[in-house]
Amino acid sequence: MIKIFAVSILFFFAAIGLFPADTTLDQAAAFKESFYYSDAINKFSTENVNVLPIDQKRFLARLYFLNGDDKKALETFSVLEAPIWQDLDYKGLCYEALGQNEMAVSAYMGSLKLKENSIASYRLGKIYFHRNDFAQAAQFFARTIAIDKSIHLAYYYLGKCQFSAGNFLKAHNAFAQATNFYPQKSDPKKEEYLAHDKLGQDYFDDKKKQKESKRQNFHARAYSRDMAAPAIRVGVAKSVKEVTFKCGENFLITDGKVSFNAKSEQLYTVSFQDNQFILKNYKQTPVLRTFFGTVKIRAKTYPFYVLDITVGAGNFWHRQLDGSFRGDLALIPAGATMTLVNVLSIEDYLCGVLPSEIVPDGPAEALKAQAVAARTIALSSLNRHKKEGFDVCSEVHCQAYGGMLAERQATTAAVVDTRGMILLYKKKPADAFYHANCGGCLRDDPFGARSECLTPKRDSDDPAFSPGPYGFDQWFFTAPQDTFSYTNTSNYRWQRIIDREDFSFLFTQDITSVKDFNLLGRGPCGQYSVIDFTTSAGQITLKKDLDIRNYFDGLRSAAFDLEVKYSADKKPQFLIFWGAGFGHGAGLSQDGAVKMGKLGRTYTDILKHYYPLAKIEKRY
Repeated sequence: MIKIFAVSILFFFAAIGLFPADTTLDQAAAFKESFYYSDAINKFSTENVNVLPIDQKRFLARLYFLNGDDKKALETFSVLEAPIWQDLDYKGLCYEALGQNEMAVSAYMGSLKLKENSIASYRLGKIYFHRNDFAQAAQFFARTIAIDKSIHLAYYYLGKCQFSAGNFLKAHNAFAQATNFYPQKSDPKKEEYLAHDKLGQDYFDDKKKQKESKRQNFHARAYSRDMAAPAIRVGVAKSVKEVTFKCGENFLITDGKVSFNAKSEQLYTVSFQDNQFILKNYKQTPVLRTFFGTVKIRAKTYPFYVLDITVGAGNFWHRQLDGSFRGDLALIPAGATMTLVNVLSIEDYLCGVLPSEIVPDGPAEALKAQAVAARTIALSSLNRHKKEGFDVCSEVHCQAYGGMLAERQATTAAVVDTRGMILLYKKKPADAFYHANCGGCLRDDPFGARSECLTPKRDSDDPAFSPGPYGFDQWFFTAPQDTFSYTNTSNYRWQRIIDREDFSFLFTQDITSVKDFNLLGRGPCGQYSVIDFTTSAGQITLKKDLDIRNYFDGLRSAAFDLEVKYSADKKPQFLIFWGAGFGHGAGLSQDGAVKMGKLGRTYTDILKHYYPLAKIEKRY
């Protein structure tokens, strides 16, 4: 039996009656949290289930299911007069366990009618996939991705369905995504090649010609540099062998000793070979110049247009794009490769950060709050990547930076309107963390250590939050709407199911080999800090928020309730995650800021809510 040894759930706030108080449910939920399902069941009077309150009936039905008694679970779910979508998902899973797939399909379809959810759509995709009804399966895997783009395996199965149905272009696109998610797995890449062959080389040659024509005809607009703000060096491409770029005006390429006056609108390529930079015209052979050491590329009033910048590697937003960048460029030797760095003012940098981090059409006050937080992080992150030759990277590790092509009028206005303003705590830049959605609860320990300027609390005007064990279970199982971060999307509440087939693909072993789970360090908002478990491959210990999320195939957050479904003979069959939020959950919740902006709150109100101990100051 899998076990859990969890830190007591202490939120340091007064109870507010968020969920109904029920001693039986609290006791049962405490056992469920430790995966002691039989002990949890014994807390109920099961002689006559009909007389139990509805919350107890529903919870008992879930316990029967998890404990491997699918028939009793179905019997108990059947006495619920008004089933919710979660009930129908569990019924579908019960029917699947009993080999009654037609009944499972009916239950899942009923669930989807009540609410779009990834469990029902993913399971329907799996059922039709194994029936070889690939067209139908593809619809449900695509539906799963529409509900939650972070469910990586849905892309892989979608590719297999589209390929089997003869839709080779869609198959190729899905397999390309799966290859990015699973670079160490050979099957997605092999199947991407098969789809490529089915499409034929002529198709890709035509696409390449269209892309090249677009590049040659791209013309950037001039801009006015902010020369007074501090400069920042942004690493936009690492471990590359060559970089191709152009500019809308004549510009200079130099290593300090050797220089080249480049022409406007001409594409150039710099490659790195034998510790030297070699400059050529794009796709031409003659060498124009050879440089040594760091190469600086400078213009005055036009941005640089750079080809094939990779963003979001390993994430569902991964893509390769051409980018346009304000400021100057620099090429830095990095072993056998080079690093492309964009050098520009912090204010110009923020114009490319905001639309990459928050919805650009959100309320102006929310965008201003984001601008102040992003500027604070930028100033406190100078030299963060000093050993690599730049200050910050262009990914979410620092802040997502999309350059000039990502810029939007509203987000640029927010940068201008808050120019130079940052958050201070004890006269230093505050820990101005931010994330997509906190799931309704804000934490103060995003990276293992408590931040003094943050306060753990509910993301609402009433910050008190202290549910008991059952209330905590329901926090993840349901979606309380009285928080600023509430949305009807997977940013706020998400679900993930990993069945035996998925487990084998992800971990190259059978799920029945899992013998023990120790879930440790439960934080104030439900995030785990350590997960330790035993499999046939040995002991595995996951530490830190991101390690846990990445290991379990890219979970949206480390705040979740984990359920293990057992068979009748008490062997693990699959895992179910009921999760909250998207990101680490500390500091400004972007969805919450948007909601506060829609409610008429000012950007200072928003910042005071999310950084209650920090002060706003204009630095320049």
